[in-house]
Amino acid sequence: AGGAWWRLFPTIYILWGLRRMRHSRNCYLHPWEIDAEQPRVALPLLTRIRHYTGVGGFENKIERFLRAFEFSTVSAV
Repeated sequence: AGGAWWRLFPTIYILWGLRRMRHSRNCYLHPWEIDAEQPRVALPLLTRIRHYTGVGGFENKIERFLRAFEFSTVSAV
């Protein structure tokens, strides 16, 4: 799980889904997704929506996820 899904879906929905996963909770994010000050590039409408929606509040979502679950690196797992 990760990328645009984390930014586009409400936090409560993501937390609900992660709690119900039985085995692994593999998650990822791109560094640019927490950079609300990133330069905006002219993109087609749907790409622009997918790319920029939720970037401004994503850092707060990540903080909630980090408090709710135990995380580790791929090499440690």
